[in-house]
Amino acid sequence: MDLKLAVEALLFASQEPMSVGDMSIPLNEEKDAVSKALRSLIKDYSSRETALRIAKIGIRYKMEVKEEFVDIAEPVSMPEFPKEAQELLSMVITSNGLLRGEVTKRFGEKTERILSDLKKSKIIVAEKYRNTEIFRIGKNFYKYFKVSKEQVSDMLSSNRDEKPVE
Repeated sequence: MDLKLAVEALLFASQEPMSVGDMSIPLNEEKDAVSKALRSLIKDYSSRETALRIAKIGIRYKMEVKEEFVDIAEPVSMPEFPKEAQELLSMVITSNGLLRGEVTKRFGEKTERILSDLKKSKIIVAEKYRNTEIFRIGKNFYKYFKVSKEQVSDMLSSNRDEKPVE
């Protein structure tokens, strides 16, 4: 088995970004060998004409569509976050900290499942607040959505300034 092709298959099939350690387990290979194969694969993708690229997200890697092809692929692709997770994320973004009670009131028994995915990816973070938790935008939110804190702040302030159409 060609290790570089096996790494490519893992990255293609995985919905979550994977670290070298994550990849080494199903491949039953040493991390150094997987890392070498991954570097070679990244070099291949950057040197040839393709609509895909391998993105580095923290210490993890993910195969994704290059920016110039996103508009073409978007109508037929599945959203990475389910609708409820997207809704929760928008609630966190537009609030100055979202209390767990507000999340539970809105999502009921689905709360933990939705929160775990967003917290695991560090898109949102939970902070202890009195006898509960408060949720805020996490460090990976800005990387994942390729926006800056200033852009989010500007967007939120412009939305607050707009007057509703009567």
